[in-house]
Amino acid sequence: MKEFIFFGTKVKKFVKGTFDDLKSATKIDLHYNDLLTIEDGAFDNSPNMKTLELLGNNLTELPKNLLLKLSLLLLDLSYFSSSLSLVL
Repeated sequence: MKEFIFFGTKVKKFVKGTFDDLKSATKIDLHYNDLLTIEDGAFDNSPNMKTLELLGNNLTELPKNLLLKLSLLLLDLSYFSSSLSLVL
């Protein structure tokens, strides 16, 4: 399994193209990063990603079409505020 772990930073935003070099990653772990925003298209070039861990961030919305474009087996949204929404 090829994993990218980016844990416990103060990153607030991931933009489109952020993960373009992670084409072979099957797991992207972004928990506890104080994330506020993940732009649409941030994961467009991550076709092999099966696990996306976003727990413990401050997101209130997930990228448009996130679930439609990826073949995720696990999307971890633990410890989010009740205001989190998924825009389809």
